Amino acid sequence: MFELKRGFSFFLGGSLVCGGLMSGALSAQQTPSLGTQILILSSAQEQITFLAPNAVQRQKDRRRWGRPTTRTPGGTRDRCTQKLIALVPSPDAMPLSLDKCLEESVSDRALTLTETPTLWFYIPQRARPQGQAELVVLQEHREVSTQRVTLPASPGIFGVQLQQPLKANQLYGWSFTIVEQSHSPSKNPTVEGLIRYTTPSLAVSRMFQGPDRLLQYAQKGIWHDTLTDLAQQRCQQSKSQGMQSFLGSAGLDAIATSPILNCEILDQKSGSSPVTN
Repeated sequence: MFELKRGFSFFLGGSLVCGGLMSGALSAQQTPSLGTQILILSSAQEQITFLAPNAVQRQKDRRRWGRPTTRTPGGTRDRCTQKLIALVPSPDAMPLSLDKCLEESVSDRALTLTETPTLWFYIPQRARPQGQAELVVLQEHREVSTQRVTLPASPGIFGVQLQQPLKANQLYGWSFTIVEQSHSPSKNPTVEGLIRYTTPSLAVSRMFQGPDRLLQYAQKGIWHDTLTDLAQQRCQQSKSQGMQSFLGSAGLDAIATSPILNCEILDQKSGSSPVTN
């Protein structure tokens, strides 16, 4: 169900987000099997709200990968703004009102239409402002790529574009680690997630080319592309509320208003990110 801020609502056949897409390419006839999707429209900004996969889909993903992945490091209950956080969907909330975050917030599998998508993270304030992070991509638990990235000194939202293209319709895992203790890697804060590059049918590709592209992404459960588009909107228009609403709907209220630290990666026409091997 979609709700419009102007005071009326309507149904769009079935539920509209993040499910029913694990096998095969997207098709115009597919109706995802997960939950309700709410859309709030205003004259200035279309604000899209995602729901995480339901319990059935979540269990399928975990069985396929072998264990749950987490979008926050375990071991501490600091304030959310003091933790490394992967900006991916989850059933767990991280509201601003809580002084302490969950020790571990589970992450859900996210979809992309891009071979080399950008993954987004919240980087907290650190004792040593200058540092590096490592992004490792896995397929069937085998490492397929490793990227090193220099972190900014300030806290905020930071994007890393994958250098190694993903294969279509394959499930990948990834881990992102801030390298704080090179001699004790297990003590470094690490977050994880699952990602799948899906190829849409011709009919769906046409749907994605219209002015309501983000709405269509939401209907088909495309997380990464929606977030990257909304990040670009925030970089171009600092008062844009779309990204805040989108992150808040995934339980990421705690960091939803944080600044984007490397808008320049969204302007690079070559598709490369400021990452060195």
